[in-house]
Amino acid sequence: MPRFPPSTRARLALATALAALAGCGRSGDGRPDEELGGLVRDQAAATGKIDVEKAAKDRGELARAVALTHDQIGSLVGPHAMAGRSHVEVREGATPVEVLDDETAVQLDSKGNYHAVLSNSKEYGREVFFVDGWMYLRPRYGKYHKRRPADDAEPARVRGEIFGTVAAHFDLLSAGIAISDGGKTEVQGRPARKVVIATAKDLDKRKETLTQRKWREGAIVKEVAGEIALDEKTGVPLRASLRGTVAFQRDGRSFEMRLESSHELSAFGSVAVVAAPAAEETIDDITQRHELAERESLLQGIAPPAHKAPTPGSGTPEPGK
Repeated sequence: MPRFPPSTRARLALATALAALAGCGRSGDGRPDEELGGLVRDQAAATGKIDVEKAAKDRGELARAVALTHDQIGSLVGPHAMAGRSHVEVREGATPVEVLDDETAVQLDSKGNYHAVLSNSKEYGREVFFVDGWMYLRPRYGKYHKRRPADDAEPARVRGEIFGTVAAHFDLLSAGIAISDGGKTEVQGRPARKVVIATAKDLDKRKETLTQRKWREGAIVKEVAGEIALDEKTGVPLRASLRGTVAFQRDGRSFEMRLESSHELSAFGSVAVVAAPAAEETIDDITQRHELAERESLLQGIAPPAHKAPTPGSGTPEPGK
């Protein structure tokens, strides 16, 4: 019986069977969809203010709210904590092929520092601190590797990957989602609008651009249920719960995927300053030297310098250049 190994997504943004099967949120070369320059999302539409009144009745506007990145959410509601859970089960007939349970947590303080954790039933995951420009990362256990971000976007991207499970599940189930206005509610003292999610009578037809997501065009959403509470002021999904079932085929075989996910934001404006891990719990991350630099060091005085690869228009390099 085949097993479907988990992907290493953002996130996120998903180290789950869903990410491995669905390619949720990542391109074929591992890049998040938001880095694909509009190939997957309409970037202009994604950055506009959420219309909460519309989102309570219109699935497209609700999808925009659910797809807000954690970086955008932090900008809109400020410091807060988040706790989430998810369950993914893939079956072939009555036989389980993959089962995975996740728990996630994020604490974002007033300085933009954060502590984020992903743990799951397979005993792997990740834990990340971002404090005063430094990242501290570990694969859930052991010591933290301390280093500067690989690029300016990495800190936000990493916590977005940990946060983004509900958005990925919503996207996969979206063809079978119907919504209705559930009226006013409240989440941790913030006024909110409840949106009720149910199974649509007629399924939308999907059109996927990316090759690894083409299987979704033939997937059938069998059932969906849940609720999402949108912040009245910002449209942020303060609380969300979602469950659904999708039937699909791969390599001529039939599977069924059952999904459950939830998250809730809390501690608005009252998160304590996030402190870095203690020095004895960290090690400096050592970046491997480039192979040519390593060669020159090892062969100094023994072999001539290596030629650098030519660049377009530069012609053939001279020895040692």
